[in-house]
Amino acid sequence: MKRLSLLLILSLSLLYAQDVELNRINALDEFKWGVKFYNQGFYEKSVFSFERSLSFDSMDLRTHQWLGNAYFMKGDVEAALEEWNLLSERDQIPLWLESKIEIILSKRGVLDKLYEGGEWVSLFSKKISRPISVFSMPNGNSAVVSFMENMIHVFNINGAEIQRFNGGIEPFDRPFDIISDDNGGFIVTEFMSNKITFINSLGLKVKSINHEKSPIIGPGYLAKSEDGYFYVSDWGNRRVCKFDMDGNYILSITHKNLKRPSGILVKNDDIYIADSLGKSLLLFDKSGNFIKTVISDGLESPEGLSLKSEDTIFIADSTTLKEYNIKKGQLRTVSDLQGKGSKITKAVTDVNGNTITTDFNLGEFHSLTDITTLYSGMSLNIDRIITDNFPEVSIEVQVNDMFFNPVIGMDNSNFLISEAGRVVESRNVVYKGNDNSDINLSLILDLDLSMKGFNEIFYEVGTTIENELQPSDRVSLIKAADKPEIGIISGSEFLSAIGKISDSSFIERTGIDESIKLAASTLIPSWSKREIVLVTNGLSKDSDFLTYSLNEIKDFLVNNRISLTVLYLNEDRNEELEYLVKHSMGSSRSLFKGRGTIGIVSDLRTKKSGFYVIKYTSGKSIDNGEVYTPVEVELNYIRKSGRVESGFYIPLKVVE
Repeated sequence: MKRLSLLLILSLSLLYAQDVELNRINALDEFKWGVKFYNQGFYEKSVFSFERSLSFDSMDLRTHQWLGNAYFMKGDVEAALEEWNLLSERDQIPLWLESKIEIILSKRGVLDKLYEGGEWVSLFSKKISRPISVFSMPNGNSAVVSFMENMIHVFNINGAEIQRFNGGIEPFDRPFDIISDDNGGFIVTEFMSNKITFINSLGLKVKSINHEKSPIIGPGYLAKSEDGYFYVSDWGNRRVCKFDMDGNYILSITHKNLKRPSGILVKNDDIYIADSLGKSLLLFDKSGNFIKTVISDGLESPEGLSLKSEDTIFIADSTTLKEYNIKKGQLRTVSDLQGKGSKITKAVTDVNGNTITTDFNLGEFHSLTDITTLYSGMSLNIDRIITDNFPEVSIEVQVNDMFFNPVIGMDNSNFLISEAGRVVESRNVVYKGNDNSDINLSLILDLDLSMKGFNEIFYEVGTTIENELQPSDRVSLIKAADKPEIGIISGSEFLSAIGKISDSSFIERTGIDESIKLAASTLIPSWSKREIVLVTNGLSKDSDFLTYSLNEIKDFLVNNRISLTVLYLNEDRNEELEYLVKHSMGSSRSLFKGRGTIGIVSDLRTKKSGFYVIKYTSGKSIDNGEVYTPVEVELNYIRKSGRVESGFYIPLKVVE
């Protein structure tokens, strides 16, 4: 009897061991599919596979981490945080993920990260002979004007000098300020030769101008307006002159309180002019009419002006850098270059949110940042790892700051890649989203009954978009009906598909969430800049966000770098759609007011992007078959850093 019991126990133990082994195999197989689906951009399928894997082995923390990654890209951030918290509870959470969670919670308002600013520190500084002004380029580079050297120095985001402009055959004569023109070049003022000079992207002079009837004497600071004009401070004549972008004189701005005009700032229809002698800041309209004195007390010798944010003006003022809040009417000092400030002449915010500034007397150009940003870390996300051409591996990386703003201008020197714990010796940034103008656009047409009769309008919108597309662009059409459907994913049939929409196509539509989700899914996994354009009357329905919550749609768009533009066919605005527009960095337009559809595509081409693709040759051997390979990407940006991990399986077709 004892022998029988022993045999029974051994048999049950063997069966249990077999079940455990079978569960382990099934869990690993599902995990493998989850990783593959994730790296193909199929996040819904990825979630399903990881959940299946956990049904066989619920304690596998690596799978919980990957499930959180898939939830994050799917837009379900709350579910992602729950999965990642399991790692934290077991003290198995990696530092990079801990930092990522902190940034996510900060953005969602859980942590108190909203502050006006702390101590400003220098990311880097460069010695330049009498630097008088600085200009931030869209690609992250900075152009610094050297008054004494008759030179313009160009630095990249890491502080390395990459270019010099001297004007070419006819060198600059005491260059003072620089702005961009509308042809890919720049406009430079030459103080001693009394010239306003246009140069091309190589720094060579194209033409020089001055007003013949009333010449400018000592042209100084420049400012550009959105409506196609630029302004120049005329030091010798105590005025500011306005020109069109071709260099034609328009008018002069004069006033009794304008004694020594220096810095200029154009904000919408307002023209702010600093007066260094009068120690004041004056406000004029775009026709040159005096409105008021904005600041009459608190300034020492104001020079260059720039817009720090929508409501805040940077003022370079003698030994300090100040900022003025337009709405609150408050002036405060934000930096004195850590006690070294001597004659700060210009400060602007660069594309990555740092402050670049010049000190004329010190002979220094500085890149400054709030000290708190040094310890908060950068936000990195690996969207996909592509191994179709193994052993060549491509990693898609999003780089953002602590506020989820894209970080521009990274190169090979900023990235470090490790594969299975070993540093990859050679890597190459083969794609920078910010430097590429290709777009992938999905047009959603709202086919609700309330939109009936707008067939021709739809076609006009499609035609406008079609006219702005380039051969390398991609466009798709989504019909938002009872159940959304893909009308076409091909540029060649785009207008034809819109033309087939008839009165019978309009029905009582339910939610708009599924249409936005479907449209967004068609944009993944392209490298191009991604945009959804929704044409609607803005009618709000109770069923709009039932399948997917408003926040889930918002996070899905943001985490997959997709912006939403809403084109309204009336003056009403939908609050929920406006919420999505704001957070996805899209735009809100009225078809019959302002620019309408004009410029939707061209605006997207200039959209900031912190998306990069890095290629390297894998050190893994295909002889090992489908073995999971962890990959780590580390970013070092002067004194800021970030880290993220992911992984891949060698494609089966390669192994075979």
